[in-house]
Amino acid sequence: MAPKSGGKFHFLVVIFLVIVAIHLLVLSCIVPKGGDTPDATVTPEPAEERSFWQSVKDWFSSSDDKKTPGTPAEQPVVKKPEQPKTKQAIHYWKKSTNPNFGKAFNFSKALRDNSISKVVPGVEECASGIVVDMDSRKVLWEKKSNKQVSIASMTKMMTLLLVFEELERNPELSLDKEITITKTAMNVPRTGVLWLSPGEKFKFSEIIRGAAIKSANDAAEMCAEITAGSVSEFINRMNKSSRELGLSASFTSTHGLPDKSGKAPSASAKDMVILGERLLEYPDLMSYFSIQQDSIREGEKKTIFVNTNRLINPHYPGVDGMKTGYTKAAGFCLTFSAIRDGRRIMGCVTGFKSAKDRDRFCRKLIDWAYTQK
Repeated sequence: MAPKSGGKFHFLVVIFLVIVAIHLLVLSCIVPKGGDTPDATVTPEPAEERSFWQSVKDWFSSSDDKKTPGTPAEQPVVKKPEQPKTKQAIHYWKKSTNPNFGKAFNFSKALRDNSISKVVPGVEECASGIVVDMDSRKVLWEKKSNKQVSIASMTKMMTLLLVFEELERNPELSLDKEITITKTAMNVPRTGVLWLSPGEKFKFSEIIRGAAIKSANDAAEMCAEITAGSVSEFINRMNKSSRELGLSASFTSTHGLPDKSGKAPSASAKDMVILGERLLEYPDLMSYFSIQQDSIREGEKKTIFVNTNRLINPHYPGVDGMKTGYTKAAGFCLTFSAIRDGRRIMGCVTGFKSAKDRDRFCRKLIDWAYTQK
């Protein structure tokens, strides 16, 4: 009986080993190897060190979490670091559609001096002046238009040009930028001002409008500081721009009043029309020139101001700018711009004894200019 019992035992052992071998063969075909595992960071134990039951245990414990062999493992979602936001540039400049923009004026058929007195009364009172058809570049009338004269607050035309040139190239600066009024911006005579106070906060556009519409001297000074960092640097830029534009103009202040030495900004009437044409390429600024009345501050401190250019009026169609000026030395001056039926006329007059006489003459001069072919 003992030998039979021993033979039966050996037979069971053989059967068991066969079953183990079959299981190991099946598992070797099913369980993914090494780098094919979904998690390549887990290194499997060497096969010779793993028992059969450990392999079976590992298989059943991981089968629910593993993908079918051959299926790519899901990649973890990697969140890209946020890029620093850059300010989008706002464009204020719009290229002129006039094919003759910037070209020299043609004086060949211009009427001169007081020769238009019968059709445009008051020309005798004008110290210097010019009116130009900007499309054809023909000068229709001129009187000492190349003579250097004091230009008073027409100076602010150059101030505003440099402001908008800086707005165009500097994305850190915008019309909506909040600015704080400085003490140094108050270093102007308290005449023709917005009564700005150090520490007050405004949008940059409000200060620009004050200079363009009200012709406020403190606003012009503040514009210079915001644009160039200092008034002295800004005046340097004004004179550099004058040379680049081929003007004879000389600037000693941002607003038109004389500097501490008593020297005032000067230019010719022709210079002012050339300068004014550059302002036409800034629609926002031109829209400011066309405002009759505006305000800053709110509530009891609300400050209302009106346009010093009385030609900005529904009764005088087409006039859309630009800038008045007055000092005792300059007299009453005006650089004007008008467009009717798509035809642009620009001009400048200086030296009138009153604003009323100046405005009356300019209205008649504009009307006359549009009768000229």
